[in-house]
Amino acid sequence: MFRSRIFRSLSDAARLRVEAFDRSIVNANDKMQEAAMEIFGNQETTLDYLLKRAEENREKTSLIFDNDEFSRGWIADKLNQTSRLVKTLELEDEDVIAYLSFNSEDFIPTVSGISAGGAIPALINTSMKGSALKHSIELTNAKYVIVGGDPVHHEALESLNLRIPIISKTKNYGLGLLDDLRNKESTDRIEHQDIGPMDIFTLIFTSGTTGLPKAAVKKHFQPTLSCHAGRVFYNYNEDKMLQNDLPLFHFSGLLNCIVAMSNGSKVCLSSKFSPSEAVKTFTENYPITHMMYIGETIRYINNTEPKATDQNHQLELCLGNGLDRREWTKFNDRFGDHIWMAEVYGATELPFILTTTLGDDGKPFVRNGAISRLTPTFQELNGLKLVKKDPNDEGFLRDENGHLVEVGFNEPGILIMRVSEIYQYSGYFNDEKKTSEKVIDDPFGDGEVWVDSGDMLEINEEYELFFCDRLGDTYRWKGENVSAAEVERVVLESGEFTEAVAYGVKVKGNEGRMGVIAGKCNEMTIEKIQKVAKKCQAKVNNFL
Repeated sequence: MFRSRIFRSLSDAARLRVEAFDRSIVNANDKMQEAAMEIFGNQETTLDYLLKRAEENREKTSLIFDNDEFSRGWIADKLNQTSRLVKTLELEDEDVIAYLSFNSEDFIPTVSGISAGGAIPALINTSMKGSALKHSIELTNAKYVIVGGDPVHHEALESLNLRIPIISKTKNYGLGLLDDLRNKESTDRIEHQDIGPMDIFTLIFTSGTTGLPKAAVKKHFQPTLSCHAGRVFYNYNEDKMLQNDLPLFHFSGLLNCIVAMSNGSKVCLSSKFSPSEAVKTFTENYPITHMMYIGETIRYINNTEPKATDQNHQLELCLGNGLDRREWTKFNDRFGDHIWMAEVYGATELPFILTTTLGDDGKPFVRNGAISRLTPTFQELNGLKLVKKDPNDEGFLRDENGHLVEVGFNEPGILIMRVSEIYQYSGYFNDEKKTSEKVIDDPFGDGEVWVDSGDMLEINEEYELFFCDRLGDTYRWKGENVSAAEVERVVLESGEFTEAVAYGVKVKGNEGRMGVIAGKCNEMTIEKIQKVAKKCQAKVNNFL
């Protein structure tokens, strides 16, 4: 058993580190159990938390967007007006409204307001176009599309010839402009609208191995519990300020902004990421204490010109994923080794997020590059295991009893997660087949249900956990998961290739993998390559 190996071959110092981590995890787990009971007992959601912060102090700044400030009261009013507008659309409960918008001052209250009105907001990736965009909207059977107002999105939607109403902030498609419609509504909260933690909060699109996006279901419970976790793990409170330069249609960006605002922290949100402006934001413009990242953004920041003001800041914590250990060290060396780089592992459709805590000395329990410690205690409390993949097929390796086989130290394995009352798996919207493909029934002979993450990780002798790679027909580039199958389809449609295989390759000095096409063609010229590239850019995503 995995448990029997604990502390074997560990030095006394390493044993103490592992034991200290386990104590912190047991304590944190107890707090999360208490929080879960409170959430279910009171039927709370983040909608309640955002509105409560406004009741406490309507005038206090909640959001700064491109240097313009918006109060808690403004957020609450926009949320309530959106929810009342949704009610006028005569939708059934849990009908879907597709939302396509770049970061904006009203992104969070619009998404929250759609949910508060009883509908489900489906957050469309802003780089989607063509068949992928049409699929994303039609998959959810969306009854309306709400658009942030950028002409790029108007053009993309108009090219699809959709037969559903569109409401935009800047172009009238027949029903009126979004803010004109909202401003007619009361700013009072809708009475007797029962939205609870197990209702759907939003749909988040993930890359599909068939080439088209899947809509992962996110219920209110996860962001609501995350608000408590944010206070316990990351010290969000009234005195903190979160900087987010990442897109809000990604769940990590949306989630962390809502967590911060729900705990009374301010959020400093930008319309798009600029390395130099990001540095200026936390070193010169605002007292930023927390900052969101992906691996690429830290590398871009590290490549900016160093300044004398680099350590004139209040930054305590950087929260994100995909950070190369070398870039991690460069950032700490330049901006201060006191900054906690809180590397997180999670996937949009999964019920649990892996992270670590700080020890009594104020330092993380893991070394640079590690996500957390997957100790036997952690595994037992939270239902997490690393298991072996069958080298001969796409399934798992099983022993003579048909049970999955756990990996050893320094051996890559697939992370699987146990489904429980707290950490539930909601799967994909309108896709039972894809939902069931991730479910593992009774993998250890105890009747429990587990979920396959599709990700390879490994642990060292001190149980420190490191990300290895993502399995499946996708690769990650410029912070986005790219479907290889979708790229292959578009390449073949160009007529220049008779066969095509897309895959990702490592590029020195870059995170993720750059896409490569290997295929058969009659004759290849620069002009034909450019033609294929343009088709990929036009039909897949802007980041290719």
